[in-house]
Amino acid sequence: MTGRARSHAVLLLAAVAGMLLVAVLSTVGDSAAEIGQGWVPGIDELEPAPPDDAVTADPDQQTDTPPALRAALAVMLVVLLLVLGVMFLVGLLAVIIGFQTSKTRRVLQGEVANSTLSEETGTADINLIAAAAVKAGERLRVHDGGDPGDAVVAAWLLLEEATAGAGLTRRPHQTPTEFTTAVLTGLDVDATALHRLRTLYQRARFSSRPVTEDDVDAARVALDRLVADLRAPAGSTA
Repeated sequence: MTGRARSHAVLLLAAVAGMLLVAVLSTVGDSAAEIGQGWVPGIDELEPAPPDDAVTADPDQQTDTPPALRAALAVMLVVLLLVLGVMFLVGLLAVIIGFQTSKTRRVLQGEVANSTLSEETGTADINLIAAAAVKAGERLRVHDGGDPGDAVVAAWLLLEEATAGAGLTRRPHQTPTEFTTAVLTGLDVDATALHRLRTLYQRARFSSRPVTEDDVDAARVALDRLVADLRAPAGSTA
């Protein structure tokens, strides 16, 4: 369930509870058992005037709701409010459980996909990826004073292009950046260098924070580390 769907569900439950509460309060306030002081009986409802010595009843007592009926209405209102409260809590709990279940499912799917990808990287064209990393590093080295952010973005996109053509299949839920990260992680490259390079790429492409020449140098150092790991013999440490 998406965040928008959860919000709509909560708002719907609150709206239903509010409407029912207003309906109950309106019913209590305008009960047919009460007759306001402005009520005038019809002609055929007129009764003979009481004798002079008759006791005249208090108009307020004549128009009040009988105590038994008022008590019954109060009990009904309390019960209805309790039912609405329980319904709201149950609905909210269902939304929360649905959100947690969906989140857990996404995490498990990601773990399974990454595990499978790690097993498949043995068939990847590592030389193609290593060559792309070398080319990306050279592009950063010959950076001629243009936009540093553009240079970092171009370097990362070279890696994305190489991993896309390395013989592996990107899962439907993976973005190209996630796929590239998963492939390189499965090839046991330095995690810190990979994280640093990806962070610089995302800042250059999506953030308003400027990328500096020092960041270009940091990206180049990270790429050198990746190249060393990709070219190292299997099971060895560069």
